[in-house]
Amino acid sequence: MNSIIEIHAAIEGFASRITESRTSMRSIPSMEIGDYIRQGDVYVTRIADNSKHGAKITSRQLAQGSSNGSRHMAEGPISLFAPIKVGNRVKDALAGPVIVADDRWTVAHPEHADFGLPAGTFQVSYQLDWASQQKVND
Repeated sequence: MNSIIEIHAAIEGFASRITESRTSMRSIPSMEIGDYIRQGDVYVTRIADNSKHGAKITSRQLAQGSSNGSRHMAEGPISLFAPIKVGNRVKDALAGPVIVADDRWTVAHPEHADFGLPAGTFQVSYQLDWASQQKVND
């Protein structure tokens, strides 16, 4: 059995590794329409500034879920909008929010390098999980 001191030391060691991973920043000076970055299973693509989007949303979390792996966060002077819906369904099931940034902003995550991105309009999309998709189709 571990003592309280050993458990505390283990937690501090884990926390310091998370902090170290967050200090890694990849600064992207400019992005053309169609350029994208990937952070884990989340993609952020530069789209035309006049692109259509849905209603404004307040959550800055880019991927749904409560696990540490879903903690992709948008930080900075931005507005987030819901993806476009057609009827009751999102036009593209892998589409996430649209981000409109008036200045440089950051895509942050506790387990991945952060990305500093330029001002512009961006579409978030998600990597398809083929294993889960296969279960749905079986």
